[in-house]
Amino acid sequence: TSALAFTEQGQMLKMPPDTIQLLLDTLDVYRNDTDITQQCCMVLRNVVLASFPGSSVNFDGLENKLTEIIDSKTDDIEVKKEACGALCAFSGKQTGQDFSVVMKMFKSVLDAMYLYRGEDEEYHSDFQSEASGALASITLNLRDHSFDLDAYDVDLMIAVMYMVMENDLDRVELLEKVLEIVLHLSVINQQVVIQSGGIVVVIDAMVEHEQVETIQECGCAILAVLASTENLQVNLCIAETDGIDMIVSALAVYDDNERVKVNSCKALSHLSVDRESRLLIASQGGLLLIVDAMKKNKNNIPLLESAFTALLNLSSDTQEQVLADPNVLQTLIDILKIHPESQNMQVKGLGVLQNISMRNSNAKRSIAEYGGIDVITGLIREYMGSAEVLIRAFTALWSLGVLDENQVLVAEKGGIDLVVNGMLANISYAKVQKQACGCLATLSTNSHNKDLIRDVGAVDAIVYAMWAHFDSEALQVEACKALSTLAVNVDTSEVMLISDSEISVILSAMRRYPDSSRVQEHACVALRNLMLSADNVAVIRNNSEELRNLMNKAARNFPLRCADRANQVLASL
Repeated sequence: TSALAFTEQGQMLKMPPDTIQLLLDTLDVYRNDTDITQQCCMVLRNVVLASFPGSSVNFDGLENKLTEIIDSKTDDIEVKKEACGALCAFSGKQTGQDFSVVMKMFKSVLDAMYLYRGEDEEYHSDFQSEASGALASITLNLRDHSFDLDAYDVDLMIAVMYMVMENDLDRVELLEKVLEIVLHLSVINQQVVIQSGGIVVVIDAMVEHEQVETIQECGCAILAVLASTENLQVNLCIAETDGIDMIVSALAVYDDNERVKVNSCKALSHLSVDRESRLLIASQGGLLLIVDAMKKNKNNIPLLESAFTALLNLSSDTQEQVLADPNVLQTLIDILKIHPESQNMQVKGLGVLQNISMRNSNAKRSIAEYGGIDVITGLIREYMGSAEVLIRAFTALWSLGVLDENQVLVAEKGGIDLVVNGMLANISYAKVQKQACGCLATLSTNSHNKDLIRDVGAVDAIVYAMWAHFDSEALQVEACKALSTLAVNVDTSEVMLISDSEISVILSAMRRYPDSSRVQEHACVALRNLMLSADNVAVIRNNSEELRNLMNKAARNFPLRCADRANQVLASL
């Protein structure tokens, strides 16, 4: 029989299709000969490794024979070790295997690892290393199947991992394989791994090997998967067992390791959903480390999306001086400019800018200085049909527009036109309309903007929004605010002229929400402002009877908020 071998260059040679079967026949004949059985397993491993993908070599019966040896109560541990090596090669080469075959291999190897953990049988380091390599390959294949992972099996694996750490703490390559198994099991079923104590044992391994890059890499990957449940108790467990410390430390120490950075950012994006974890992450410099990772990996989309998610959470209550760091804003805005095609990233990035902007006036000013308004208006143009993007963009402009100089800049960048067009293009989305109305109300405090807003049809857009979403109290409030602000230009002493449509929609809001102090207040303000024009008073008098009833009711129900304005309206009638 010709034998398959590797050349010096690592090239593979063809072998007869029945090579494996000849070796299996040899095993059947010399099953009781330990040396021959061991040699056959070693040759099987090499033959499998050397086989061409899709070759005509017949592998039938191989996994049955190897698991038979591993399960045997009489075979020598060295023989079982070589059988695990052959099974590792077979599992790695034969992707897409039948579930029953993969599960049989999984049970066989896991039971053997547990048997030789150092209690029932003597702990055997080399066997554990070979078996863990096989099990890592097998569990990778299991990820392709949908099934209920047995908690008992995970308990066995966690017990084995503790024994490995107790007996072989310095054998890093063995611990790497065991962590890889835990990673695959976590992907298959996070909850089972969590319930079996997976969080604690993984963090223990990271603590014991803080200076070992590969251990930190795999540990961060596992914690990212387990934290993705975004369960408060899980997050608390990770935090209390120093998991956040280890993740932030890995991010700081291994800043050239892309996998560490990606998984650290993923883990922190999930862990930062609760306030206590956010404060802990921020106190350890996590936010700045995430920004630094983004700066050094501006084209790594998975990293950037996870990083923006983490920053979206962290920016909600991180100290203002951290957020005001020029490096933070410049990096975020630069990345948003580079990746306009990534909608998910843009939505989260806009949310971060919104959070930072809401902290103080200096932040609003800095965002504008670094080109944030340019980016936001550009994204509105790019994603005019995306309600998700527009909600974030309008909210950010609403916050930035509080500053006088930003109101001017938004107008210069065509922001007013874009907001109105966005309203008309997304009329069915109440939140788009609400945020747009709020944005227009803020921008219209500038006298010049007030004229621009009216000229581009904003009043009609606001009226359409109020009729389309008569069932949204929040929208009615912001729409009435916008109309009241647009009604009067103090600088020019001009009052916006209206028709029955504006009056009708304001009165409709008051009728529908008689118990809403905010709707009633802002409707009264809008009507009072509009009635500063004699022409408007003539239009409004067409509804004088209903208007008197609504004003009296508002003044009676909400005297502090509405009485003065309601009386002014009544006096004008």
